[in-house]
Amino acid sequence: MKKCTVILLSLAIICLSSCVADNRSVQGDGNVSSIEATSTITQIKPSDLIGCWNTTPYWAAGRGDNHNFYKEGRYRFGFNEMDDLKRVLYRDGTWRIVDNQLEITLTSQTVLSGGQIVYDGTAFGHVIKGGKLEVEIIDPPMVEKYDINDLHYDNAVDDARYQDKQGKYLTVHFGNAQFWKLSDTPAPLK
Repeated sequence: MKKCTVILLSLAIICLSSCVADNRSVQGDGNVSSIEATSTITQIKPSDLIGCWNTTPYWAAGRGDNHNFYKEGRYRFGFNEMDDLKRVLYRDGTWRIVDNQLEITLTSQTVLSGGQIVYDGTAFGHVIKGGKLEVEIIDPPMVEKYDINDLHYDNAVDDARYQDKQGKYLTVHFGNAQFWKLSDTPAPLK
């Protein structure tokens, strides 16, 4: 019995070693998946951020939470478009990079006030009907800072529609959430 356990343990170590040597990893469900190396960007430029960053590495029926960085330094955070019961739709302000740290200053937010929550008969269920869009000033402005030293190309995602010219996805963490750059063009300001 002891000899059988040692043999099985040895085989498991050999299998794991070959996965690592073959640039693969064993996932929690036992499947082996391919993982390509990532390349970190060491000196971040504003042009690296300009565009639309989404919580998933693809567009769904609508955008998830998304960061939009505009060339002239404007900024918009859009909340998940698929949540029909949210009241805060956008937060707007400015952005800049200081020593590989992203600084966002939020100065206003677009909210849906009033209206009634009704069942609309679709798969989404309940929505807010009859609400009015209003812009509220954030006073004092909210300043958010993010360490963006982990800005890197993520080669593990395989969807050519969202790859850059080199076939890679730019990704970064803003706080605890990972975002992928899906477009060099930020969402239009309304």
